[in-house]
Amino acid sequence: MKSLFLLFLVTLSLPLAGAGDPVPATPPVDTSKGWHEAINTKVVQVFSAKDGDAIFRAYVVEYKGQQVIASDPLAKTNYKVGDTVRVLVMSHPYPQNREPYGLLAFSVTP
Repeated sequence: MKSLFLLFLVTLSLPLAGAGDPVPATPPVDTSKGWHEAINTKVVQVFSAKDGDAIFRAYVVEYKGQQVIASDPLAKTNYKVGDTVRVLVMSHPYPQNREPYGLLAFSVTP
């Protein structure tokens, strides 16, 4: 029973072992319907709002020489200007291909 308990504790601690290590950017994943990639980039500006106990957070970040807004829809982060953040970049075709262009979305990953 004691060894089973120790095995349980070791299993719980495994995800925390590399928690402080930086995560490398992932290469773009290309599909016929769109693609996504995770990048590490610096925060240029912070947007935040509070209304009662509700909060909002988003960040201006650099992407391929352009400034874009990366949202944090669950408001799980609290980065400052100059911090390095991990952002999921997603490209999707326009719904039902009604437009000739695709859509880009940027989301902060906690």
